[in-house]
Amino acid sequence: KVDGERVNTVEPVWMKSKNSVTTEEHEELYRHLGQAYDSPRYTLQFETDAPIAIKSVFYVPQSHREKMGMGQQEACVNLYSRKVLITAK
Repeated sequence: KVDGERVNTVEPVWMKSKNSVTTEEHEELYRHLGQAYDSPRYTLQFETDAPIAIKSVFYVPQSHREKMGMGQQEACVNLYSRKVLITAK
């Protein structure tokens, strides 16, 4: 919080159970991370315990931005550990 106001308003949906996350929460995270205006075409939320604990969420966009004249973009994956961004791309 900064001056009593919450700064980070997007919830880390990958930390929640798959059944408790709503479509609206997935869309909000997708739009925030991807700087997108649409909804994801596909959403995959995955969790495993062995041999290491992994919680993940993967979004596939509706369309390819390069086809719409947005310029060339690199594909990327953001890696978070304990809700902290470790690496992007």
